[in-house]
Amino acid sequence: MTDDKTKLKSYSYLSKLYAKTGTDVLNPVKGLYRLGKELGFEDEEINDILKYINNEGLAIVYLNEEKITITNKGISAVEEAELNPVSATNYFPAIIKVKGLEGSHESQRLGQFYEAKHDTQISSIKYRELKKSTELIRSSMDKLHITSELRSKLRAELITIDVQISQPKPDIDVIRECVGSIRRILESATDSLLVRRLMSQLIKFG
Repeated sequence: MTDDKTKLKSYSYLSKLYAKTGTDVLNPVKGLYRLGKELGFEDEEINDILKYINNEGLAIVYLNEEKITITNKGISAVEEAELNPVSATNYFPAIIKVKGLEGSHESQRLGQFYEAKHDTQISSIKYRELKKSTELIRSSMDKLHITSELRSKLRAELITIDVQISQPKPDIDVIRECVGSIRRILESATDSLLVRRLMSQLIKFG
């Protein structure tokens, strides 16, 4: 039986795959392990992810060719999870777990967060600030005048950041790459006041 942590990682992987291919289920992506590495996953974790999404019919894995393609079922699974991120679906646990429904609106990824101890890591305070920034961008996403392809990519980058900051040792390089990608997407939007507000939230992170 697949545990929730693997399912959550599988969501992150599948969401990133969806961002790359869109609804083109006939377009295999090369480098299925590289895709997982971009999310900061190790080979063993990627193997578990590929096994799960392939067995559930969410993607088709071509191990010998190192290719993968999302299926219509996988697309539906990603979209269903994103429509109601605080609830579990048939294939994934809640993407966001809300703490203190009666009070705080702070939310966090499944999995325990540990304060980074290494100089190469961002401080735990900065992580909390980053999380608030990603939540603001996520809540403003529907107001941005960007293409559906960029919207999917933006969603995938936000998910990747969320997954990283839920890890015991978040990968700062992955986070900075995602932040850079988000900034480029925001720069392509035409909503000047909103974009400036969102961009100001990201300056300190790369």
